[in-house]
Amino acid sequence: FNRGHWKKFEVADGKPRIAARSKNGQPSYGVDNADPSTFSTDWLTNRAIEFVTAKGVQKPFFAVVSYPDPHGPNTVRTPYDTQFDDLPFKAPRTYRANAPTPKWVGKVKRHPVFRGADMSKYFGMVKCLDDNIGRLLQRLQAAGRLDNTLIIMTSDHG
Repeated sequence: FNRGHWKKFEVADGKPRIAARSKNGQPSYGVDNADPSTFSTDWLTNRAIEFVTAKGVQKPFFAVVSYPDPHGPNTVRTPYDTQFDDLPFKAPRTYRANAPTPKWVGKVKRHPVFRGADMSKYFGMVKCLDDNIGRLLQRLQAAGRLDNTLIIMTSDHG
């Protein structure tokens, strides 16, 4: 199930769908009232746990859990959304708000100054992801499957 970078899911008519909606009823990146059963990282982990711990899963299996976070828009559910607000984030020495970009990059919204609030949300997304991967590993361990499971993690932006 791949829904890009949507952040809140639900099951309707037995099928997953994007739960966050704009006032016009269109899918939205919002996380309003998202919780451990609806936020994308948690939701995907819950589905993976259901799969790897299902009664019929005794033979070797292959599963891909493709987490969208950490990724913009920088949104994450509570308590992760404020967990790192008190940290003093500094701009990396390589940060240049007005750095030239190749034409193929397209229009990118640039912030004139480095924003620590974005880093706080980014760290929150990473912490939520870390907690959920830990949950999945714990369930594999409890099911007696962890020692016989190959786990490969990759990331292009996290």
